[in-house]
Amino acid sequence: MLEIEQLNIGSSPYVPLEIWIMILKAAGGPLVEDMMTRGVSQFIHNGSVFHARHTSSELRRTRKSIVLTCRQWASIGLAIFYDHIHLSEEKQIGQLLNILKRPVMGGVSSDRYGDYVRGILQGSETTIRGTDLISLISLCPNVNWIQIESIKTSDQNEWTAVQQSISSLTRLKSFSLGPHWVYATWRDRTAWPKTQFTLQSTSFLAYDDCLADMNIKGWSLPRLRELYLVVRDSSLVPRTNRLHEFLTEVGPQLTALSLHIYTSVPPSTSILRLCPNLKFLSCYGPKMLLGNGSHLEPLTPVHAHLETLSFASIYFGFTPKTDITELRPLLEHMDRQSFPSLKVIRFGKIFPVGEWGLVNACWHLPTWLYKVMKHWDDVGIDVQQADGVSIGLPVLSQQFLFTDAY
Repeated sequence: MLEIEQLNIGSSPYVPLEIWIMILKAAGGPLVEDMMTRGVSQFIHNGSVFHARHTSSELRRTRKSIVLTCRQWASIGLAIFYDHIHLSEEKQIGQLLNILKRPVMGGVSSDRYGDYVRGILQGSETTIRGTDLISLISLCPNVNWIQIESIKTSDQNEWTAVQQSISSLTRLKSFSLGPHWVYATWRDRTAWPKTQFTLQSTSFLAYDDCLADMNIKGWSLPRLRELYLVVRDSSLVPRTNRLHEFLTEVGPQLTALSLHIYTSVPPSTSILRLCPNLKFLSCYGPKMLLGNGSHLEPLTPVHAHLETLSFASIYFGFTPKTDITELRPLLEHMDRQSFPSLKVIRFGKIFPVGEWGLVNACWHLPTWLYKVMKHWDDVGIDVQQADGVSIGLPVLSQQFLFTDAY
């Protein structure tokens, strides 16, 4: 880390202010503008939540040094010091609210410390009440990034108030709600949503919830470009028609979609047809590309923009033989004719022989898959694990035996 003592402003009197801002941001970072980009990438490409670490004591010392060095640095350093809020304990909320509402010392009379905040982050180790989140947002009007994993609302009216509060953030670019966002004393959400709120600037949305396919209809997202969606409750299959409605509305504007529904999608929901401009698509398995669950019609049009296809459910060495066999028609049709821009096909992890003592593992793969992957290799399509590591034929041939008797 760059130590603040190493920065001698007196020896460089003619360094432009813009350069000092860049240097001090590097010394006091990471900041929301960088973490938000990494967070969106981790959601979309890895299917996992980005956990911002608590600010270390060393970093806090550096940020304080920036603020206390001189008046000019203080004007830069305050924005760095209050860049984001990491909610770790519910009992801290009251104290935090008192700080954020205070006028900035030496600043314009209307400035408050909350005006500096660009990110509101909360991990799974704590729960925030809906009323507290509303209070935070009211004091932090310039927030770009909200990542909440566990929020407690007492009833539908309180959640509507939370939505209204979030929609007031005109600079909000990234918004994610984790799997525990509905911890509440009530359970009947079948009537939701009744009101739709607009997020004018939001380009990334993440929902991870058993009713996510229903609750996304509570938002209007004119600038949405990247969507991460997890629907966990298999008893809610009939409600996935809400997903079809939502993708009909926003699908044409999406460039990246990470969709994980652990059930069948409705026959009318052809992801590639509803989202024709995708560059990246991650879904539970290739079957989700089918709009009617039985044939390859959705794969026959040309999908000119798609560069990466990712399937989380296929694990070489652990996926049952019957499942891989059923995927044969789909995998054989993933070629340059249908996907002229395709660069990467991504599967789950490889399970080497003996790893974790997996009794159901299979160390053979079908010859037809070898031919398919050979074709992909010939046309320049890279095969990868979920973590982005290449697992082409040389790697698989060391781990598995390709056989016609599969």
